[in-house]
Amino acid sequence: MQAINIQQQLVQAQAWQEVFLARVDDYEWKAIFALGEYPWHQHDERDDCFLVMSGCLGVALSDGTVYVRAGEMLVVPRGVRHRTFSTEGAQVLLFEPVTSK
Repeated sequence: MQAINIQQQLVQAQAWQEVFLARVDDYEWKAIFALGEYPWHQHDERDDCFLVMSGCLGVALSDGTVYVRAGEMLVVPRGVRHRTFSTEGAQVLLFEPVTSK
């Protein structure tokens, strides 16, 4: 068993590339470096959880935009259409069921 250095895991990652960090029961911790825009989408089978480690992540929704800053978390409920973006870059943790794509 050893500690996982999240920043080190993200060094080689492309923007929006999910980097697997760990499995916890039936869930996976993943990290991404958000830069630019991710396409509009929704998840009908699960919620989307964003925990921002550094920077700021914008989450556009049909009724406005939420800005999630370092140390903050946002849960987008299943079925809610959204688009994520970051103009300056953000390190973000994702917590997803193992079966998520």
